[in-house]
Amino acid sequence: TARQLAYQRVAHESVASRLQIETLNKENHVLQLEQALGAKAVENSRLYIILLLLTLGFIAFWAYRTKRLQLHFMSLSQVDGLTGIANRPHFLKQAQATLEAARRAKQPVCIILFDLDHFKSINDKYGHAAGDQVLKQTVSECQVFMRSSDSFGRF
Repeated sequence: TARQLAYQRVAHESVASRLQIETLNKENHVLQLEQALGAKAVENSRLYIILLLLTLGFIAFWAYRTKRLQLHFMSLSQVDGLTGIANRPHFLKQAQATLEAARRAKQPVCIILFDLDHFKSINDKYGHAAGDQVLKQTVSECQVFMRSSDSFGRF
């Protein structure tokens, strides 16, 4: 009958509408998940960039520190710790370079070598601290008369 057909039609339309609503809800849920996934991807990208920048910063800091330590140790290997002037090996290299440059330029060179007379007796009589002070004072007095281009070393 027409009534039953109308009832079945309304029932089918109701089921179809419910299925369509469920499908739309699932599509909406998928879109929400995709949006959340996109937001997480952006967040992950930012975290990777931060991690990369921190890593690069650490590498730069490490390289800077390594270079500073290298220069510090190079200085320590070339300078007499007590007097602050060139130690023997470094002074010999400086003197050799200066002599070679003077030879090429055919320029005269002056070399002054002196010894502190009775220095051992100062150490023996007044102690090594006094001897160290004598060496420092001697270096200080000599530097007053030196040019910045002159080489000065402890032999």
